[in-house]
Amino acid sequence: MADELCVNTGGTAIGDALWKMHQKDEWKHVNKHKEGFCWKCEKKDAVGATLVNVCKHCGRNRGKEACLVTLANKGWDICYFCGKYDWNVHHLNVRLCHKCHLDVRMHMRELRQKGGATKVDPFWKAMRRRLGKDYSILMSDGTGNDKRFRR
Repeated sequence: MADELCVNTGGTAIGDALWKMHQKDEWKHVNKHKEGFCWKCEKKDAVGATLVNVCKHCGRNRGKEACLVTLANKGWDICYFCGKYDWNVHHLNVRLCHKCHLDVRMHMRELRQKGGATKVDPFWKAMRRRLGKDYSILMSDGTGNDKRFRR
């Protein structure tokens, strides 16, 4: 059995209002033993809130009922659940169980092992093909301060 839930909303009025709103909703409710509805596997289990990127296909299959907050439309990014790049990716705050957290972790681990976003992302692969081996210098300002383009 999980430890008892300790709620720290940061002492702000917006945090308290969000917490009360989520506790009233049966999909978003968490009991005193940290058990709630997992957004991915749709089961009641010990859950933790996290931020994920979700493509339109994966989001449509899960629905919006158990989603805590939709933070932003990211545009072109990787989906944490299917591991594919898509134009319609949303940044969501959802609750996931331990197994689903591990699934997301494995997708991110595979991405890092393949060389990170600049090696896997179709846009950066196309830039490497088009501009040659010096694509990082051509795409940056040339000062070498942009860590994202380093090899």
